[in-house]
Amino acid sequence: MLSKYKYINVHAHEDNSEDCLSIINVYPEALEKMNPGKYYSIGMHPWFIPEKEVGKWLDKLEEYASHEEVVAIGECGLDKLADASMEIQQFVFERQIAIAEKVQKPLIIHCVRSFNELVEIKRTSGSEVSWIVHGFNSKMAIADLLLNHEMNLSFGKALLIPDSNASKLLPQLEEDQYLLETDDGKVKIEEVYFAAATLTDMDMEILKLAMFTNFINCFKL
Repeated sequence: MLSKYKYINVHAHEDNSEDCLSIINVYPEALEKMNPGKYYSIGMHPWFIPEKEVGKWLDKLEEYASHEEVVAIGECGLDKLADASMEIQQFVFERQIAIAEKVQKPLIIHCVRSFNELVEIKRTSGSEVSWIVHGFNSKMAIADLLLNHEMNLSFGKALLIPDSNASKLLPQLEEDQYLLETDDGKVKIEEVYFAAATLTDMDMEILKLAMFTNFINCFKL
């Protein structure tokens, strides 16, 4: 079934291409809206933690995590710009790590100004599922830190900006170290692939095969 797709979009907020297998992000309050035959990630974003009802929504997320349509947990993670305290963010994140381990599905991670904390949680959690840091747009030192702790990087619309950290970093990576996405932007996945192929001087068909392989390795589909 996967062979019918030309592109893999590892993190999207809408499915806007028939040629693409998109992992569509869904928040807990919209879990009932998932459609059979589509692929989803479900999680509690650090920006949108309902502190008074966090237990209820985490329980609901765990209930849906084993559904066939759900292939990943997230996006979830840590963000020092979010309103929720780092203490509650870490609690919610660690609960979602436990859910991911229980159902053996990868994590889609949102991380802002919290990479050291992310690495420490990864180290102490003993988590064995794939961790995918989405929307990566930081420098090589951060990329090395995450890659050295067996995390995966996912690049999106920042690749279309010539002077972005993502555009400068991508040509330095091996083809098995990253995935591609659209996130919540209006950019199409075809544009992200074209930018990645241009930046790495890689033939588009070879890039597609690499992204397909990386996807299979991370998601075990």
